[in-house]
Amino acid sequence: VVFIAAGLVVSILLTKHRILFTKKHTWLAALAGMILIIPNLIWQYQHNWPVIHHMQELQETQLQYMQPADFFKEQLLMLLPVSFVWIIGLIWLLRNPSYRVIGISYLVIIILLFAGRGKGYYALGIYPALLAAGAAALERACRPQTWKQYAVTLLIILITIPLIPLLLPIYKPAKLAALYKKYGIGKTGVLRWEDQQDHPLPQDFADMLGWKELAAKTERFYNNLDDSTKASTIIYGRHYGHAGSLRFYGKTRDFREKVITDNGSFLLWIRPDMRFRHLLFIGSRVPEKDDEVFNHFQRSQLVDTISNPFSRQRGDMIIFYENIDSSGLQLAIEGLREEKKRFSRERAGIK
Repeated sequence: VVFIAAGLVVSILLTKHRILFTKKHTWLAALAGMILIIPNLIWQYQHNWPVIHHMQELQETQLQYMQPADFFKEQLLMLLPVSFVWIIGLIWLLRNPSYRVIGISYLVIIILLFAGRGKGYYALGIYPALLAAGAAALERACRPQTWKQYAVTLLIILITIPLIPLLLPIYKPAKLAALYKKYGIGKTGVLRWEDQQDHPLPQDFADMLGWKELAAKTERFYNNLDDSTKASTIIYGRHYGHAGSLRFYGKTRDFREKVITDNGSFLLWIRPDMRFRHLLFIGSRVPEKDDEVFNHFQRSQLVDTISNPFSRQRGDMIIFYENIDSSGLQLAIEGLREEKKRFSRERAGIK
């Protein structure tokens, strides 16, 4: 949203529409927009701007691995069946003084996203405007021969049909993976994940799998515990995907309310008076030996793993840690308190 706003401001300044900045209605509209987002801004301020922390974390873990060429390639692949429509729309906008502001906005947004190593799909919000312009331009170009309009429509349909398996998961994972392998889809780059490795399915599709399996296996083990053990057990996911899936697919309220993670905004939901003896852990790796808290459990056992071969979570483990000692519990509570300090202006010493 910030990038779109920046794109609009820059494009308005660079075109004849700069006169808008002399109109009171422009500033009233801007004020109305600010009023709408004030609650979020206040929350961000009170919690020491977690959005900035999240973007820094995203840069370190994902965005730094994005390849510049892939960003521009994705702009074509995302809307491939109608790419020629938005390209025509962009050209038409840039050549038309009345609507040039939209074309320049697009270019500014793309430059900003590219400079910030953004993912390709971050730009999707600007394309409806280009598609509308392209459709209008094509409609005018096809007059008065209406058969040209039908020809363009047919062309889009013919391009779309063979691409549907790439755009939508219309088959079961195994059939999709076999189809991609048969036609060498991996050569297009659509099977390359953020780890820069090719996989059987596109990352977006693989991200849809494994969550129900994770929740079912974790909840089944939890339900088989005796009541006293349940009462002193928490369920900890390494990241928000683990915690979110357990909360979403968990069938009982008792199970869902036990789920925590210190990743993302989930951290702020953990009660400060949290007490536990046992911990049901979900993660892709066993905690390292230097992870002090996990060294204070009496014993542990591997409960199960995610086995779906097409899931991005394949191999994630469910481990039950039993009987933490008082020192380990104190370390966990203090560690969470320190983590939360990053999102508290008062505790972080910011006045």
